[in-house]
Amino acid sequence: MSSIVGAGAPAAVSGVQMLVGLGIGMVVLVFLVLRTRIHAFLALIVAASLTGLVGGLSGPAVVRSITAGFGSTLGTIGIVIGFGVMLGQVLEVTGAARRMAVSFLRLAGKGREDAAMAATGYVVSVPIFCDSGFVILSPIVRALSRASGRSAVTIGVAWPPAWSPPTTPCRPRPVPSAPRASSTPTWA
Repeated sequence: MSSIVGAGAPAAVSGVQMLVGLGIGMVVLVFLVLRTRIHAFLALIVAASLTGLVGGLSGPAVVRSITAGFGSTLGTIGIVIGFGVMLGQVLEVTGAARRMAVSFLRLAGKGREDAAMAATGYVVSVPIFCDSGFVILSPIVRALSRASGRSAVTIGVAWPPAWSPPTTPCRPRPVPSAPRASSTPTWA
């Protein structure tokens, strides 16, 4: 038995109960995202709530846990992701994503869209975090899919593994903990 700290939480919850809650939450999240028209953010909130409740937290403790987790995430990486979303939207609305997709198709050749996206993912991941790269490159994957007629999943699955080599070595770049650590950016 492990103890959960927090008001409204039971005195002790078994690890098995917590794992069952996590498993159910993951299944519900995947189901809501893939099989319904519910927005991904709402699906995440529903799944997180269900995970906490099945895991043994009380309703108020679940709400506190979700808001604390969301707040800490937003405070550290949320701004970077927000700017990445805005840049991705600009790429899509201005037609730049489509233009880049057509250029990638021309460079890599028809039928090699996945290789073009892998190379792009590799290059893009050097200066930025992979979550921002995902947000920025998603419109390009959709545009490549429309331009080539291939599945967005087939094209999109090729580029996340390409992020690993540039992001694995320790190189100078700002880290999300910089605002908490000091007023000057921290370099990893």
